[in-house]
Amino acid sequence: IALALAVLWFVIARGLRKASVASIVGAIAFPVLVAVTGHAWGDVLITSALAIVVLSRHASNLRRLFRGEEPGIGRDPGSGTVSR
Repeated sequence: IALALAVLWFVIARGLRKASVASIVGAIAFPVLVAVTGHAWGDVLITSALAIVVLSRHASNLRRLFRGEEPGIGRDPGSGTVSR
């Protein structure tokens, strides 16, 4: 599961250049992967709780994403330009 989540995060972050989107998708995917791989429901509940914590910690990122203001990976947060 960890390898699948790491690959998922990398592909999304690299493709969209948004680490926050990759983290949010990974948080949602974690309990889903735990459930479909046949783990106990207690494990699914615990990973779901962890996903809720991650999503709540990313609330400000979600608001910026919806407003189109979230800087991408390698972008200057103030100007939206590529920083080197």
